[in-house]
Amino acid sequence: MILRYWKSIAIGIFIYVLCLIPSSELQKLDVLEIRFTDLVVHLLMFLVFSAVLSHDLKKSAGKSHALKSPLALALGISLALALTTEMLQFLLASLNRNANLIDLIFDTLGSVAGIALAKFTMPKYGSDS
Repeated sequence: MILRYWKSIAIGIFIYVLCLIPSSELQKLDVLEIRFTDLVVHLLMFLVFSAVLSHDLKKSAGKSHALKSPLALALGISLALALTTEMLQFLLASLNRNANLIDLIFDTLGSVAGIALAKFTMPKYGSDS
């Protein structure tokens, strides 16, 4: 069953890796010198994650078990991922990273946008959630 979600899991792990790279390594990337790049990256990471997860959950709900609201579940999981990445940045001082409310806001915006994208673009599976 977990293999059904391999794309979502891989993207989630990728997000954790990106969010937990020490700041000394991030400073080596010249692309981050562009203004607001960090916020765009947060928005896009969570847009992709929540869209893929929404698709996986909706498809799964239509095939084997009845999830009442796969899109709401996708939002909850996406927000939990966003919260844990920010909490880990705060708690792991060795990363020299900071938890940031603005990052969390853009994670949330990306999650909502990804779920909206999934809702309006994916085929209907099971119930119309």
